[in-house]
Amino acid sequence: GTLSSMICWMLTEDDDRPDGGKLDYLLKPDTWRGYDDELFDALRVAVVVKRERSVRVAKEKDIIPGADYYETLLTDDKIERAEYFSQFLQEAHGKDLYFFDPDNGMEVPTVPVGRKNSSKYLYWQEPKGIHAKGASALIYQHFPHVKRDAFIARMVAEFQKRTAFEDIISF
Repeated sequence: GTLSSMICWMLTEDDDRPDGGKLDYLLKPDTWRGYDDELFDALRVAVVVKRERSVRVAKEKDIIPGADYYETLLTDDKIERAEYFSQFLQEAHGKDLYFFDPDNGMEVPTVPVGRKNSSKYLYWQEPKGIHAKGASALIYQHFPHVKRDAFIARMVAEFQKRTAFEDIISF
């Protein structure tokens, strides 16, 4: 059957940055459509044809079958952030897969929780409880300007050290 999933968009205030502008793949169906033709076609129609650049499209078009969406705005405030994730975990209870979409990926030492732009990161303690629920987590991680193989190896080691997830897969 279909996996039940909860999509945590980790939406932040619009900062007018060009992040999210990497859409060239939607103009290359010969390269990318074969991975998931229905998803590719839905994204292409929404983004390229209709110019709908909103995460709401995923929900409205049922792009991910069986998914629920957490669309609350995430701020940099430490207390609001704790409430945000507490509410998210309540709403996501019983799901098979949790997807997190932070702007940048996992936390970095230079941006502690509560500091400006901390909303662009997922912090290690936040996905910890998911494993105890028997669920899986899928986390977007932006690649910094370093060698990818070394970065992936470091992130896998960090996940194994900081979480209870046993199988860490990068793609």
